[in-house]
Amino acid sequence: MTDSVMIELLVLGLLLAVNARLFFMNRGQQDGMVLLSPVALVICVLGYFAWDITLLNGCIFLLALFVFLENLHGVWRFCNKLYVDYFSPLLWLVSMVNILLILCLGALVVIFRPVPDAADVLVMERQLPLTGSLHSGLTPQSSLFDAADVMLVQMKPESDHAPWTERGSRVANPLEADKVMPSLPLVLWVTDSRTSASRVRPVAARLASLGYEVVVADFQCGLFSSFWLRFEGLFFPEEFQKRIPTLGREASFQYGALLDYFGGERALAGRQVFLLGEGYTGQGVLASSLLNTFLQGYFVVNGEDSLGNTNAIPDWMDGFGPVGETAPWINYLLEGGGLLESRDVGHFQSIAAAYQAHAFFSDIRAMGELPVEGDR
Repeated sequence: MTDSVMIELLVLGLLLAVNARLFFMNRGQQDGMVLLSPVALVICVLGYFAWDITLLNGCIFLLALFVFLENLHGVWRFCNKLYVDYFSPLLWLVSMVNILLILCLGALVVIFRPVPDAADVLVMERQLPLTGSLHSGLTPQSSLFDAADVMLVQMKPESDHAPWTERGSRVANPLEADKVMPSLPLVLWVTDSRTSASRVRPVAARLASLGYEVVVADFQCGLFSSFWLRFEGLFFPEEFQKRIPTLGREASFQYGALLDYFGGERALAGRQVFLLGEGYTGQGVLASSLLNTFLQGYFVVNGEDSLGNTNAIPDWMDGFGPVGETAPWINYLLEGGGLLESRDVGHFQSIAAAYQAHAFFSDIRAMGELPVEGDR
């Protein structure tokens, strides 16, 4: 199981212990088990900083918050060293309902658990929170207390010992021309607002393992704004479709800001640079490629590449990423099929997307005159 699933099951286990204590707590004891309710709530909140908010962990959070508020009186009694007198009939009833909800949520967490990372994909990975805007430019986060506006995830093969691609000013400095510079082809990927960097990670990691430095940029870092866009895209697709022309134009500025962060043509000249897109960001990929002629080409998952070729991945939901692997509950809602049919346990989607992109990039590199230093 993945770490996120283990944390969700841990929270549900703590909540189960809080509600089941009524069956084994006796009078004349201090109700120490009630302190597990705030612990569960804190763990649930901290989990949002490590993983994306989803419908399932959102329901778990609401349940944890309800259990905490329901047991506030018990927490107060314990802090004042008061003993258990009795549990009211209402508390018994609410606890029984909570136990049923916990068991149901636990079953859903297990059924719709993400597929673990493939053992054969060996990559190095780092995350870089950035602050700024599309117009003023992006800079690394200077303080832990600064809210991140963009989250960059960089990946490359474990076997590559060249430095990471840094900000363009460093790479473009002529005084450092004799230093070792990144040699792998660079792939820049801005995520659709209906997905996130973590959900497209299997594709990015597999592509990186094939001999690329892949940079995934998630511009939807606001917890509630990003959740609403994903919620709207899933449950109100007609309304979300009205946003796509605006979001597509915004994606072109996002790719431009990402290229500027790495120094643009002045810093990346002589480097093989590709753009990767999915969903409406394909519009931004096309616009950015027209504005930046130094780019080698672009590839859109379930779309077109810069040579006009089309590609398709069965069961890939445009804009949502490989949800058959990373968010099976979304795949189930979109597909509407049976539970078993909604799961992808073989990394089919990420393998197909990564190898289609790799085949196209390899063709472009073979046609070009630049030396292929990072080929695998």
